[in-house]
Amino acid sequence: MKKLFISMLAVAAVTACAKDEAISLNQESIDFGAPFVENSTRATDPSLGTTDKPFEKFQVWGTAGDVAIYAGENVTGTVGPNSVWTCTKQNFWVNGVVYKFAAVANGDANVDMKTKVTAENGLPKTISYTADGVSDLIYAENFGPEDNGIVGQPAGQNSAVALTFNHLLAKAKFTVTTGAIVDGYQYKVTNIKITNAYGSGDYNVANGTWSDTTDKAQTFDDIIVTATSVESANEKLLIPVENVAVSFTAALYFGDEVIWSDDVSKTLENDLVAGNSYNFTIGLNIGEEIKFNVATNPGWTNNDPITVQ
Repeated sequence: MKKLFISMLAVAAVTACAKDEAISLNQESIDFGAPFVENSTRATDPSLGTTDKPFEKFQVWGTAGDVAIYAGENVTGTVGPNSVWTCTKQNFWVNGVVYKFAAVANGDANVDMKTKVTAENGLPKTISYTADGVSDLIYAENFGPEDNGIVGQPAGQNSAVALTFNHLLAKAKFTVTTGAIVDGYQYKVTNIKITNAYGSGDYNVANGTWSDTTDKAQTFDDIIVTATSVESANEKLLIPVENVAVSFTAALYFGDEVIWSDDVSKTLENDLVAGNSYNFTIGLNIGEEIKFNVATNPGWTNNDPITVQ
């Protein structure tokens, strides 16, 4: 009987393996649909935001029930209606299991993410970011209907995971406007800074706020105006800040000589809000043209006749 019992267990084990194999062949892989980057309302200049780098890579976190099945794996692809996005790790939908997903993208699409993500229960809790002015930071989550999760369906009935990314940073630049400038004159605006910008900070995913921020002024390119209004050549991506403070030095040159200069430092009532672009305008005017006027022609005063002889 003992030998017969062992033999029956062996048959049962083989049957179980065969059944598991059949189920795995019918499982459906978790795919990610073409991600969408949300564009919030832009500020006064419609050209802001047109130089964004192509979006080709993000990192994904995800849970199946209480199990973390993604932990910052790379997902790559190209934005477009028929694009295919591929994850470095393959996972599957299981019928009846509840899933949640979140994703972060930062910096150049061709390098690894430059931020540190701290996860809790398998999903991002905080995102630690170091500002360099050029690395974007966007976040997306899909926790399913009313945040209760996405319920896995039988094979063939699951949709690709849709992700809509939102900018966590603000974008800013400066423009100098002037009246007409004649030959020989030029304005130079230098040392342009947002002085209360943050150098780094932690983004709290749950409440959408920044904490542990450190001060670090962001410096913009100098602007030289010789004939017309000029925009700064560079934009900066910044951690949101309230009541933005700016400083700069403005000078009027005639040739190589400085005629007038002024150091300006001002705190504005404007906030830098995530997802928005800002164009700070510095208005300068060369002043009133110097004119000359002669009211009357100079007259002659007649003296008494002078007798020579």
